[in-house]
Amino acid sequence: AASDACYVPSSSSATGPSGKKLSHNKLRPEETRNMKPRQVAAHRKREHEYKLSTTKRALQHIHTFCSEETGGLDAMLTCAAKTDDHRLRREMGLQIGRLVSVIEESDDVKKLVSKALGCSNWKIGHEDENEAGATSLSTLTIEELDEEKDGDVSDGNEDELLVKMKRGQLTASLLIGKSDVGAWALKHGWSDGNG
Repeated sequence: AASDACYVPSSSSATGPSGKKLSHNKLRPEETRNMKPRQVAAHRKREHEYKLSTTKRALQHIHTFCSEETGGLDAMLTCAAKTDDHRLRREMGLQIGRLVSVIEESDDVKKLVSKALGCSNWKIGHEDENEAGATSLSTLTIEELDEEKDGDVSDGNEDELLVKMKRGQLTASLLIGKSDVGAWALKHGWSDGNG
């Protein structure tokens, strides 16, 4: 009876072509129908545990990639801001959006990207309190610059322009991946968390 609780695949399906043990064995519907109820329950439990461990590992990788020590997010934003290829910039924005969409909690995403946005005064969950107490709400004005009309846009301060371009790229990526966090980035992130 104890052997009925676990489905043990044949030795040929438990190893890959290189002879290494496979980490996850997806069953076909025919195999599932031939299993006993205990075996199906054990298989579903293993699949659920596999999905949980995969999600946990993905979150660890995301936090490592976005950390200041690793610098992966900053390097990706710098590359996207410096490139002239719009396709590459768009693809990097989509990848960053996919990266943050894995994280379920919006506050976790905000913690992760607040340093990249330059937001140091932000406190978790206090956005609504600031809105109610503020008499004059400062807003972000987005305008398109016409280089032909205005001449040189950067005026010699290319580092500041690069930082703003990185923030813009990150904000666009957040709007794609998690729209509520992207809206937060436009409203609170750019103004250093002061609303």
